[in-house]
Amino acid sequence: MSAFGEKDAAFFFGREKFTHELFEMAHHQNLVAVIGASGSGKSSVVFAGLIPRLREEGIWLIESLRPKSEPFDELALALKIAK
Repeated sequence: MSAFGEKDAAFFFGREKFTHELFEMAHHQNLVAVIGASGSGKSSVVFAGLIPRLREEGIWLIESLRPKSEPFDELALALKIAK
Protein backbone atom coordinates (compact mmCIF):
# COMPACT_ATOMS: atom_id res chain seq x y z
CA MET A 1 0.00 0.00 0.00
CA SER A 2 1.30 3.47 -0.89
CA ALA A 3 1.07 6.63 1.18
CA PHE A 4 -1.45 9.32 0.31
CA GLY A 5 0.09 12.26 -1.54
CA GLU A 6 -0.95 15.87 -2.01
CA LYS A 7 -3.09 14.91 -4.99
CA ASP A 8 -5.04 12.58 -2.67
CA ALA A 9 -5.91 15.24 -0.08
CA ALA A 10 -9.63 15.18 -0.95
CA PHE A 11 -9.74 11.47 -0.11
CA PHE A 12 -7.68 11.64 3.09
CA PHE A 13 -9.75 11.58 6.26
CA GLY A 14 -9.77 10.30 9.81
CA ARG A 15 -6.65 12.15 10.96
CA GLU A 16 -8.11 15.68 11.15
CA LYS A 17 -7.20 16.21 14.80
CA PHE A 18 -3.57 15.17 14.28
CA THR A 19 -3.35 17.22 11.07
CA HIS A 20 -4.68 20.26 12.93
CA GLU A 21 -2.15 19.76 15.73
CA LEU A 22 0.70 19.58 13.21
CA PHE A 23 -0.64 22.68 11.44
CA GLU A 24 -0.68 24.62 14.71
CA MET A 25 2.81 23.39 15.66
CA ALA A 26 4.17 24.50 12.28
CA HIS A 27 3.14 28.06 13.17
CA HIS A 28 4.94 28.02 16.53
CA GLN A 29 8.03 25.84 16.04
CA ASN A 30 10.90 25.91 13.57
CA LEU A 31 10.94 22.12 13.26
CA VAL A 32 8.11 19.64 13.65
CA ALA A 33 9.18 16.00 13.59
CA VAL A 34 6.65 13.28 12.80
CA ILE A 35 7.96 10.01 14.18
CA GLY A 36 6.26 6.64 14.24
CA ALA A 37 6.40 3.02 13.23
CA SER A 38 6.65 2.03 9.61
CA GLY A 39 3.20 1.99 8.04
CA SER A 40 1.59 4.12 10.75
CA GLY A 41 0.58 6.91 8.35
CA LYS A 42 3.31 9.50 8.91
CA SER A 43 3.80 10.29 5.24
CA SER A 44 0.08 10.36 4.52
CA VAL A 45 -0.72 12.80 7.32
CA VAL A 46 2.09 15.10 6.20
CA PHE A 47 1.56 14.90 2.42
CA ALA A 48 -2.23 14.65 2.22
CA GLY A 49 -3.14 16.41 5.47
CA LEU A 50 -0.60 19.03 6.55
CA ILE A 51 1.01 20.19 3.31
CA PRO A 52 -2.26 21.04 1.51
CA ARG A 53 -3.35 23.14 4.50
CA LEU A 54 -0.03 24.97 4.54
CA ARG A 55 -0.17 25.56 0.77
CA GLU A 56 -3.61 27.16 1.17
CA GLU A 57 -1.96 29.93 3.19
CA GLY A 58 0.39 30.71 0.32
CA ILE A 59 3.31 31.75 2.55
CA TRP A 60 5.29 28.52 2.92
CA LEU A 61 8.27 27.20 1.00
CA ILE A 62 7.63 23.47 0.90
CA GLU A 63 10.22 21.02 -0.38
CA SER A 64 10.28 17.28 0.01
CA LEU A 65 13.39 15.15 0.24
CA ARG A 66 14.60 11.72 1.25
CA PRO A 67 17.75 12.12 3.35
CA LYS A 68 19.55 9.02 1.99
CA SER A 69 23.16 8.53 3.13
CA GLU A 70 24.12 12.25 2.95
CA PRO A 71 21.17 14.09 4.52
CA PHE A 72 22.77 17.54 4.57
CA ASP A 73 23.68 17.29 0.88
CA GLU A 74 20.09 16.31 0.05
CA LEU A 75 18.78 19.25 2.09
CA ALA A 76 21.15 21.69 0.40
CA LEU A 77 20.11 20.40 -3.01
CA ALA A 78 16.40 20.69 -2.18
CA LEU A 79 16.85 24.26 -0.93
CA LYS A 80 18.96 25.23 -3.95
CA ILE A 81 16.27 23.96 -6.32
CA ALA A 82 13.57 25.78 -4.34
CA LYS A 83 15.11 29.22 -4.89
